[in-house]
Amino acid sequence: MLTELLFPFFFFIVLSVAEGPFITGENTDTSSDLMLAQMLQMEFDREYDAQLRREEKKFNGDSKVSISFENYRKVHPYEDSDSSEDEVDWQDTRHDPYRADKPTTTPKKGFIGKGKEITTKHDEVVCGRKNTARMENFGPDFQVGDGIGMDLKLSNQVFNALKQHAYSEERRSARLHEKKEHSTAEKAVDPKTRLLLYKMVNAGILETITGCISTGKESVVFHAYGGKTGMDDKAVPPECALKVFKTTLNEFKNRDKYIKDDYRFKDRFSKLNPRKVIRMWAEKEMHNLTRMQKAGIPCPEVVMLKKHILVMSFIGQDQVPAPKLKEVKLNSEDMKKAYYQILHMMQQLYKECSLVHADLSEYNMLWHDGKVWLIDVSQSVEPTHPHGLEFLFRDCRNVSQFFQKGGVSEALNERELFNAVSGLNIAADNEADFLAEVFAVRSGGATGVVVKGLEDKNPISFRMEDKGEVKCIKFSLGNKILAVQRTSKSVDFLNFIPDSPQLEYTQECKTKNANILGFCWTSSTEIVFITDQGIEFYQVLPEKRSLKLVKNQNINVNWYMYCPESSVILLSTTVLGNVLQPFYFKGGTMSKLSKFEIELPAVPKSSKLSLSERDIAMATIYGQLYVLYLRHHSRTSNSTGAEVVLYHLPRESSCKKMHILKLNRTGKFALNVVDNLVVVHHQDTETSVIFDIKLKGEFDGTVTLHQLVLPARSIQPYQIPVADSSSWIVFQPDIIISASEGYLWNLEVKLEPVVNLLPDKGKLMDFLLQRKECKMVILSVCSQMLSEPDRGTLAVIATVFDKLNHEYKKYLEAEQSYTMVVETGQSRGNPLLKRPVRTQAVIDQSDMYTHVLSVFTEKKEAPHKFTIAVLMEYIRSLNQFQIAVQHYLYELVIKTLVQHNLFYMLHQFLQYHVLSDSKPLACLLLSLESIYPPAHQLSLDMLKRLSTANDEIVEVLLSKHQVLAALRFIRGVGGHDSVSARKFLDAAKQADDNMLFYTIFRFFEQRNQRLRGNPNFTPGEHCEEHVTFFKQIFGEHALMKPTTF
Repeated sequence: MLTELLFPFFFFIVLSVAEGPFITGENTDTSSDLMLAQMLQMEFDREYDAQLRREEKKFNGDSKVSISFENYRKVHPYEDSDSSEDEVDWQDTRHDPYRADKPTTTPKKGFIGKGKEITTKHDEVVCGRKNTARMENFGPDFQVGDGIGMDLKLSNQVFNALKQHAYSEERRSARLHEKKEHSTAEKAVDPKTRLLLYKMVNAGILETITGCISTGKESVVFHAYGGKTGMDDKAVPPECALKVFKTTLNEFKNRDKYIKDDYRFKDRFSKLNPRKVIRMWAEKEMHNLTRMQKAGIPCPEVVMLKKHILVMSFIGQDQVPAPKLKEVKLNSEDMKKAYYQILHMMQQLYKECSLVHADLSEYNMLWHDGKVWLIDVSQSVEPTHPHGLEFLFRDCRNVSQFFQKGGVSEALNERELFNAVSGLNIAADNEADFLAEVFAVRSGGATGVVVKGLEDKNPISFRMEDKGEVKCIKFSLGNKILAVQRTSKSVDFLNFIPDSPQLEYTQECKTKNANILGFCWTSSTEIVFITDQGIEFYQVLPEKRSLKLVKNQNINVNWYMYCPESSVILLSTTVLGNVLQPFYFKGGTMSKLSKFEIELPAVPKSSKLSLSERDIAMATIYGQLYVLYLRHHSRTSNSTGAEVVLYHLPRESSCKKMHILKLNRTGKFALNVVDNLVVVHHQDTETSVIFDIKLKGEFDGTVTLHQLVLPARSIQPYQIPVADSSSWIVFQPDIIISASEGYLWNLEVKLEPVVNLLPDKGKLMDFLLQRKECKMVILSVCSQMLSEPDRGTLAVIATVFDKLNHEYKKYLEAEQSYTMVVETGQSRGNPLLKRPVRTQAVIDQSDMYTHVLSVFTEKKEAPHKFTIAVLMEYIRSLNQFQIAVQHYLYELVIKTLVQHNLFYMLHQFLQYHVLSDSKPLACLLLSLESIYPPAHQLSLDMLKRLSTANDEIVEVLLSKHQVLAALRFIRGVGGHDSVSARKFLDAAKQADDNMLFYTIFRFFEQRNQRLRGNPNFTPGEHCEEHVTFFKQIFGEHALMKPTTF
């Protein structure tokens, strides 16, 4: 069994690193492999035999039957290399013992039982055989060898010893492996590390691992040749450095000093899990190197991180690493050049990367290609670290001493270098005073706070008195009052009001023996304390530096959640935690809403908290407040995977389960709500799925079941090298924070790629119409479905037009209702009345004309019949929703018809009133008279039907020199008494017809006589020219004389 256990790992072990590859992807000589395996097997057999002899001596004792304990020893399977990140690696989780209680022992020979019966020799033989057979009842992992089928007899003493050993093995949870199997020793790696390296070679990330190039107190560095492709198809350098962090803490015992106070890792730090600390240490170096690369500081380039193995670019050439600055001999010029490079890098590291190396010396600086390279930054911390400035001063001392000894006269001393790097400009006469000022800046009763936001261009920076660890810190709305929780019994407050002293004041929770779980600001001067025994609502009086209790409610609380958008706090109550009690806050009042119960996937077997805070979210979706429950196992037997259950939480009535989002997968999830879409992130696949509860789902009579709107997609990566979602924190509705990287992201939905992911145009339009930034995407979809190769059918196009005009009509009706209310004066008593907001979902006629239809007709790609059909389909949709069609759409139709000489169709459209009458349309028809003469009469008929275009008809007739016709028309409509005489006389004169001029002139003389009693024209009519012309042609005696009645 020992051979089977050890043989699979023989090819990972290094006996010599001077010659040949350490691990290679190529086939090696089988004879050398066999020899290596035999040597390793012999070494392990010697150690194992010695252990067996000790065990056999202990258990056999002076028994007459001697056995080999090797056949019965418990075989410990090696731990799975892909075990959970969080488990303790040297602990095995044992199966349930096959016996719950300690078994009774078999009596030894010579035992006198009831009736003073003494066991005989025959009884001993029978009992021995029974003992051999009873070994089959041992645990499933307890190896008893192949001796059960033989005629073996075990004495009671031996059997009892074996049984006692089996029982203790079953009860023991800690497996004691040899120390060398857990430690990453000098120039060697443990089996887990060997397996990870072997996987890298098999995956093509690495080609060959040649050997060890450096060792230190925290890690061992190997040289390797890069493979073809790395993670995410990222190119791997030709030569790589593998930094394998040691999995023991024996040589670097103060490692936690650099991690536990780093805000990026402090929440994940635990001394109880050393392997996790090692992985965090490796991750810390990766993140620090990434920052340095962005700033352009010469350092190894990160290729990938796998648990505690960091793959980086190799600083050196042909397997020869670059020498340390301590080892290289530089001339004075190069030494001076190196000093100024390091000075510049320290400033970049502090100001641009916000890092302090914390172990900068000549041993962690390499000289390669004529410049200095920084390495070993796993211990680097941010300047805000409690020991950040202390580490910086230590770095400055190491650098100053090295270069001053190296003969660089320009080298600053440690204090001058510290001021040059940090910019603090601390002045002190001696080193002791200087260090005292440094420590005062670091921790001298003050804590630095920087407040930043997504939209804030001017962050708030301030310092406050250090009174202990800060558990929670929040500004009120408007950033006027700061609340800080340092203990579980009270909250401290600090005013940030202009011309007001910044003095702290404290408020303790009113309930005795209660612990504050957290607090929430509900307004600029109102705050809520949530304790494990209830909820307390306070009004903050900043001018008095005190708080006033408004209302409190006693209730057992497990955890809480707050939705600022709706001012609702949700409390988890009862033992299981699945009964939720909401409270609503508004205008200085606290209202208790109806509580409701979350349906758990199964009835818990024990009375313990079954609903955790991470599985619940609150968000406003389409103006309604919902409670989202991430149920990891469906309640239905025919459904697999997790699901998200949406409970609608109204203020007036009880909560009701409304929607279920089917995820159809298992694993770790996180929720966001973006643009009324529920986004579910799946950590295992590093993808996200989107749900829209407005889209039609399957209704089962109680709730609506929704499937994925789009296929699973990954979040578009920000420019960071590793998108490690395991360290992300999700806040509602659309915030993601990477604590390890120090990033805060605002999640958005890009609508452009959705167009190609939803082939159903109707469903696509339903989806897009509900989004905020949808107008240009919708117009793009409309243009796309009218053009090749994605041209849609008329039925699909009609459906899209109807959906667009439906939203358009709703906005027009809302605008009309608002205008009517304002005009009637009813809005004065209704302060909640607001003008309807025109969202981007409102696509009006001008948008369609400008971006879609006019462009579509100009391309002239589609057949003219299809073009006309599309235009008429849009007009039909507008008429269906009783929306007045704008004239430019009709003009577009007419122009298209004329371009294709479809005059017969134009005549029919006008004759049967398919194209509505309008003055601009009539004018367009007039312009078509040259190519289609009937258009002139069609235009006049249209103007006549309008009944508001009499002047236009007169102008048209006069332009055609039809003066009498124009005069008859104006008399027919009763406008001849007010019409301008000069206009008609001008037209008659231009006709070059004296008799026509005489008739028109006489008509207006008679009108003047009838209206004013005098045939003469008034000066205001400006007809003097025409009177003179009349006298010249017909004489003065032809003028009409005034007639007196």
